Amino acid sequence: MYGTIHDYDTLRKYIFDTLGDDNEFVNGIVAIRDMEDAFLGIAVKPNLKPCLVYDYWAMVDIAMRRKDIEIDEAIDFINEEFVDEDFGEQGPVIMETCRQILR
Repeated sequence: MYGTIHDYDTLRKYIFDTLGDDNEFVNGIVAIRDMEDAFLGIAVKPNLKPCLVYDYWAMVDIAMRRKDIEIDEAIDFINEEFVDEDFGEQGPVIMETCRQILR
């Protein structure tokens, strides 16, 4: 496992605990269900709405395990379903970490 948040309810609680449940941006945040183990944190920048950040390679690994597919298929799946998809202003950031390169 990668992250410490392993289910959607825990992720939502983390978001509310971190940003506050009265934060006007909380309800606009887009979370990716079933990818909680790839969750890295919340990206916050001045003058931009917060969004969730996910580890690309963790998402590939999750797709491989859950769908029982090879890495090339998992990469295509993650790219098509998440990386190339426009989730709007508070859509998730899919960050390609260097973890795979450094191993």
